[in-house]
Amino acid sequence: MVDSKLISDAEWEIMRIIWAKAPVTSTVIIKELEGITGWMPTTVKTLLSRLVNKDILEFEAKGRTFYYSPLVTEEKCIRDEMQNVVEKVYGGTLNHETTHFVFKGTPDMPFVLKLAETLENSYEKITTDLKQTLQAPLLVYTHATQKRLHSALGVLEGPEWLRAGYLWGILHIAPLSCFHDLPAENAAVHTFTQLLIQQINPSTPYWLQQAVATYESAWMTHERIQLAVRALIESEEVGNSKPIHQMQVMRDAYLAFKETKGYELGYTVIEFIVSVYGREKVADFIRQPHDFMGIFGESESEFWLKWRGFIAKIYS
Repeated sequence: MVDSKLISDAEWEIMRIIWAKAPVTSTVIIKELEGITGWMPTTVKTLLSRLVNKDILEFEAKGRTFYYSPLVTEEKCIRDEMQNVVEKVYGGTLNHETTHFVFKGTPDMPFVLKLAETLENSYEKITTDLKQTLQAPLLVYTHATQKRLHSALGVLEGPEWLRAGYLWGILHIAPLSCFHDLPAENAAVHTFTQLLIQQINPSTPYWLQQAVATYESAWMTHERIQLAVRALIESEEVGNSKPIHQMQVMRDAYLAFKETKGYELGYTVIEFIVSVYGREKVADFIRQPHDFMGIFGESESEFWLKWRGFIAKIYS
């Protein structure tokens, strides 16, 4: 399919009518545009021919009349146009390139090369686990300052620990100096995993997205999980616990997710699934996050009860 950035302003006028009325004839299109553009019929027919040649339109002949229909949705065209603008904003010098990733931004080459090596080495495993691959090389942008990163992510007063994220199909990474408690390359793999999950199912619950990303990026420590499990047990004893799966409503409350040990407990959920049901069930769960019976052969309550026994045995 042709990238919609090749659609000219004039062709957009044609497409708006076709999206609204398809299948539609050139006669109808000409009449619609008559009072707007003043184009001659030959101009409209030339534009229609160009759009057909670009595989953006198709037509069906009924006698001597052609009926035009779109091959590309309006949403897809708008999204690609926005992506085109983003690529211009994050243009500039190409610092490095691998099979699946391209790197721009601050040219800290030792840092860039380390990110590239880890992301590329992780690519096959993660895409196999999630049953999802990239359709084109992914842009990784290394920012000059953490403040610039936060601004790029739309968070002007972001927390100190927010050092990587994804937006507009780009991985955004803070400077190496910001990473003092976990390797920057693991944070990049975490963010790459999130982006893939978003491509698979944009409705994946927030807790599950973070849980899978934490597991795949392997930055979580056994000690942190132990502390989180102990805190969960203590909160249960006083009747003040909040099950991890309730965090699916925290799509924007990333601060609350971190404070309630969502990363640690989320990791154990994926660890539990892999250990008890098999690694392939993780990809299925991402796609159907509410079908516990279909995926695990158990009700939701039975699943969480078994998970609770699993972490008690392993970590407490």
